[in-house]
Amino acid sequence: MDKRKLKFRGGLHKNLIGSPTSSRSDISQTKSLIEQLPRNNSTLLAGKVFSTQSQNKLSDEDIFSSKSRKVEVGNGESLSRKRKLSSLTSSNCDSDDDLGFPLAESTVLKKKRDDSDTISDKCENSHLRSSSNLSIITEKGVNAISITKCKFLEFLHDSGIKINPVVPHVLCKDVIMVQRKMKELLNSKKYKKDELITLMEKYFENEENLKNALSDMELLIDGEVSNVLHSSSLIRILLQVSELYPEIYSSLLSKLNEAVLIADSIESVSWALPLLQQFRFLDVVINSDALVNNLEQLLESCPLWFQSELIMLLPDIVSDKQHQAVAEILNKILEDNSELINLILYCMGNLNLGKEYLDEYKEKTLNLLKTNVKVNAISAITKFVLEDCTNTEIFEKTLKVLRNIDIQPLVGEKIEECYQSQLNIVNTLKMSMLLSKNIVNATITVIKDITKDPKPLDIILLLLISLTTEVKRKIIEAIFKQHIRSGFYRTSLLNLLYSDYKQVVQELQPIALQISSNLLKTDERVFIDFSIDWLRLQFKCHKEDAFKQREILERIIFLMGDCNQTVKNSLAFLCKMVEKEEDRQCLTPHCNHLRILLEKMDNLNLKEVGTLNDLLQHLCTSPNVIADSLRDDLFILLQKQLSNFKPFTKCKGVLGAVMAIKHLMQKTEKSDAAYNLFETVLNNVKKCSRSQALFYDQLTCIILQTQNINTKFIKRLTDYIEEEFVITNMIDKSSYRGNLIPKFGLNKAEDEPENCILTFEDKKYGAIVPISFKLLRTCCIKLSENENLDAIDSLLGCAILMPKDFDIAENSVIDLIICCINWFREVISGFITQKDSLLQKQVLQRLDNLIDLQSELSTLFSLCDTKYQPPPCYFHQFPLPPFVRIDKKVGRKGKKEKKKFKEKSVSINEIKDWELGSLICSKNPTYFRKFDASIVHLLDIKMDMDATQSVRCSISIKQVCFIVKELLGIFEHDSNEKFIKDLIKLLPKICAKLRDIVDVLREENEAQSREAVRLLLCLLTKIFNWKGFESVTYNILLREGLRILASQVDESNITLRSCKELVTECCKYFESLSDIITQISLSISLINMCQSLMKHSESYTKENKEKYAKMAFGFLCLQWPEDNHSSTQYKSTVIELLNSWINNESLPLQTVTSILDWLPDETSELEKPQDRLSRMPSISRSSFHFLFKKMFDGLINGIKTALQIADRDPKRIGVWYEVAKNVQKLVQICKTLTTKNNLLIFLKYMPILLKSFLNLGMPVLEHNLKYQTEEVTKILKMMQGGTRYLHTICCDSAEKKDLTLSKYIPAAKSILERLIYSVKGMLVLNNSPTAFWMGNLVNKNLEGQEIFSQNLSSEESSVPNSNIADDTTNVSSDILESDSSDDLVDENDVP
Repeated sequence: MDKRKLKFRGGLHKNLIGSPTSSRSDISQTKSLIEQLPRNNSTLLAGKVFSTQSQNKLSDEDIFSSKSRKVEVGNGESLSRKRKLSSLTSSNCDSDDDLGFPLAESTVLKKKRDDSDTISDKCENSHLRSSSNLSIITEKGVNAISITKCKFLEFLHDSGIKINPVVPHVLCKDVIMVQRKMKELLNSKKYKKDELITLMEKYFENEENLKNALSDMELLIDGEVSNVLHSSSLIRILLQVSELYPEIYSSLLSKLNEAVLIADSIESVSWALPLLQQFRFLDVVINSDALVNNLEQLLESCPLWFQSELIMLLPDIVSDKQHQAVAEILNKILEDNSELINLILYCMGNLNLGKEYLDEYKEKTLNLLKTNVKVNAISAITKFVLEDCTNTEIFEKTLKVLRNIDIQPLVGEKIEECYQSQLNIVNTLKMSMLLSKNIVNATITVIKDITKDPKPLDIILLLLISLTTEVKRKIIEAIFKQHIRSGFYRTSLLNLLYSDYKQVVQELQPIALQISSNLLKTDERVFIDFSIDWLRLQFKCHKEDAFKQREILERIIFLMGDCNQTVKNSLAFLCKMVEKEEDRQCLTPHCNHLRILLEKMDNLNLKEVGTLNDLLQHLCTSPNVIADSLRDDLFILLQKQLSNFKPFTKCKGVLGAVMAIKHLMQKTEKSDAAYNLFETVLNNVKKCSRSQALFYDQLTCIILQTQNINTKFIKRLTDYIEEEFVITNMIDKSSYRGNLIPKFGLNKAEDEPENCILTFEDKKYGAIVPISFKLLRTCCIKLSENENLDAIDSLLGCAILMPKDFDIAENSVIDLIICCINWFREVISGFITQKDSLLQKQVLQRLDNLIDLQSELSTLFSLCDTKYQPPPCYFHQFPLPPFVRIDKKVGRKGKKEKKKFKEKSVSINEIKDWELGSLICSKNPTYFRKFDASIVHLLDIKMDMDATQSVRCSISIKQVCFIVKELLGIFEHDSNEKFIKDLIKLLPKICAKLRDIVDVLREENEAQSREAVRLLLCLLTKIFNWKGFESVTYNILLREGLRILASQVDESNITLRSCKELVTECCKYFESLSDIITQISLSISLINMCQSLMKHSESYTKENKEKYAKMAFGFLCLQWPEDNHSSTQYKSTVIELLNSWINNESLPLQTVTSILDWLPDETSELEKPQDRLSRMPSISRSSFHFLFKKMFDGLINGIKTALQIADRDPKRIGVWYEVAKNVQKLVQICKTLTTKNNLLIFLKYMPILLKSFLNLGMPVLEHNLKYQTEEVTKILKMMQGGTRYLHTICCDSAEKKDLTLSKYIPAAKSILERLIYSVKGMLVLNNSPTAFWMGNLVNKNLEGQEIFSQNLSSEESSVPNSNIADDTTNVSSDILESDSSDDLVDENDVP
């Protein structure tokens, strides 16, 4: 049945008896499709239907208004007037109104009810006259046809139809009776079909007659005219008389064809569309082939404007069995004229076609997308192909085709129409996903298979999938994270999405907001940056919709209540929105809504308060009433906070003031206001040292970060700070009468005319001194063109009041030392970039002073009061973090000390005093001023010792080690993006210093130089192991660093672009340093450096991974005579070398097998703790358990690798045979070297190995037992040696109540039990149940003595015996038999 018929609410019957005109729903569908066709003669086809109606109405009105017309039929004048009105009403109803609803009663019919008698008499008289002779009088001048004795009219009259001179005509009988009468007359031979058709054609040559024949007729019931017009026209009645077929089709369609060929538009042939409507939904269609042929001829010959009308009505005209023929006709037309693609596909969608034919045609239609079609045609094709689509293959093909075509607006196209077409495409995809789970899974598969050239449509598809279910949304978020982390999805892709698919992304805004806000809650920088840009684009996309923007802001504000990280990320998004003027204009109208952030200020920390104030002050720069109101609120809150007595609240006011100054000092007209605010803050923080220090520190930061600061403001600020610094922090040496003495003076007497010295005596304000200097230095640099500090250079060498000696560990002495350390750190950082040779010399001297003071501090901390709390030098944390004490003392060997220093690579006893001082500073960043990356400049200092000498002096090796230690300490606490960028920029200086020290080391093997090389290698490793380099966001920065390293081999390498080439050249450079590796700590530093580079190129890693395994093994085979083999540092290095060796082996099982070939024999020679393996001298008895553990690791991981390579069962059995042999050797080693560590390793890792054997090995052995009986039996025999010894260790540990070992016993016994039953099952499956028996196993300890203790649970142990005979002879083997009595020495290992 036709799909069109099913779509009408009234059902098939109602449509069949309804009006032949199309329904309102059809009109809307027709209009939407026809509107997409091009204009013809400046008239849109979209208006054809309504134009036709208008034309019909106007034509009728013109005819009916003619004053010259005269009609003479009883009461002619009044009846004619009524007929005119009735005709007008009929014409309006004739134009595609709803088929299923009754027509409204016209005015003329109401009048007829009032004068029904007159009308009845008239009809009777007319009937009598018509029976003898029919005569119709028309107006003069009209081309009339004499119908006095017309057989056609007689035929109609005999059938029961009365023809009136004007519409409506009258049905004297029911329409069915009329049709039946017509058939009887034609069958009676009274009327000939050909003659009637010819007379009909002549009758319809008059267009008025044709139009009247297309109008609805009145029904005469019981001699009276019905109140309602009948919904059948004369032509429709004739079309349903089968005896007139097929000539009537040809006649009417030929006339239609002739008319439209000479017409320019539908308006010029007003009756064409109503005539075509008569063919719709006919009750009976005889000889449908003829009808289809006539329609085909009409389609081929008619103009484009009429083709569109006809195509829309085809499904309603032809019968279901002709739908495929119509589809083929439409396909031919489509090939000739692609402009009709929308209408043709819409028509095809309403045809009842076979599934196979339809699927085939859909695939064929899909290929049209590969041609140059317009966007609106793409939406039609997509809708047609995917309508009721459950075939995932077709859906996948559609997605792949859509990805590869341009569906974004092109130049010259109407943007809004393109956006609407895009939305139609997306809605079609959405409906397909909502209707089928398989479609969703297919879409996910398509997305995952995309490996290059991502498209905006990919993100749209992911968002559509997220709308389906919560589970799918989580999967989509995982895909987003994967692609964002790898750099496959970048911000540029989002920019394309929001510029080319504006309307689509507006519709998908809710789910886009949900996913982007979830990304914002993560702690990875790459996700945060992506989500910030995504949210920014969402905000801008709804520029004209303030409510949508408000939703985004509400979500961001809501996220600020989650956790500190989310607050930081949310503020980062808002700050991003005020960076550019365009974005800020979008956010400014929402200032009132952002006031709610002021209420959240109480819950924010100081850094977040500063960020929030900076954001709001940015918004206040816009000149409007809302911004002015917000500015007033901010200053009111600022004054309240500054006047508060609580330090924390006052500090919040300080940060608000600093951000206000930041935005005021950039404008000349507001520089005075900025300085006035500066003075206001100072007046409020005079009695709060903490707030004052925070104020100076934050003011320094914003001056460093801000460009285009007003010079007048900076000069006034510099004068004030300089004056205050001298008055507050410096005194005349001659007038001082205290107990302290000037120390660390470097200036000559003539350079200090005022004889001033620096003092930190006031503990309350002592920490402010270095902060004040930093602010002063920053202001001087801003005022200086070449950034020199000539105005304050005397401060670098200025003497400081300090205690005479540091022997007494008093709190006041330590306070002064800490203040002095912070002073040295700031002046070194301040003058580090100065080029004057005298200043450089003083900087190095200050560096020595700093090293000495930190050494003294480490000693004093071991002697001072345990409750001592030093003064802080950073004030952004409330409350202050506790001070981490690292005392220099020799502790007793015990568990507490081990636990305390477990995280450190070296023990406190092994590091020097200055190293301990650096460690204390790095562990307490709140109490010591920080260096930044600029300290690297010190590595490059070279200067003449005397102007008359040519000898040049550079930084000492000790100072190099100190600087690198400080940089490594920064990595632990604050390895931010700026720090890494600065280090990459200064990387040439680091490489140059490394090269210099390596050259010295090759000439003279000196311990301190080796340590410097090790630290420099560690620094480079830290740089290239930076977590940010895992993200593509920093790809450019990474390549820049790699090029610098690669240029150490050849300067031409600076031009390399490929990561693989760069990593290869970098590794070559570091591999060339292997000749200076005379210390084991250097060896692991070199390998770690290469591995940090290697991970930046997957292809290089695959090709060279094994090379570094061999390098690590080579280092393990050296003796290292200069190292202390019992030190913790040495053991840590051995562990790292073992990991680098085994983990980088491509075939770990093969490597372990080769080692175990000789290891058991050499293990027997390890009698003393210092005894070493002859083939691996770096391993002694005390460190042997590290090697033993890696043998298990290599064996377990090697099984998986080897099984992946083995493609047949014989090879897999060979793998397990090799594993079983290695298990035997591991048992032999453990029996030989029965230390607690070795037993612990065996007890911990042997169950893991047995679990792999059960899961991966037993199924293979079970299947091949009958085919390779001997090989399988041997494997079981060898594995039982491991299980017996594992059982013995469990019994021994339980007897001795060793808690360390006992916690692994349950897992071991559980796996042993599983193995027993697995072997039993294997034998039963292979029809050898008698080869298995169970019995009680005697518990014995490691010495082989039987355990009789009742405290030990005497569990029944299962003992499988494989009794597999030769030729099915039985070969028995006890899997859990008692061990032989070996006297083994239990020797505890050194931890």
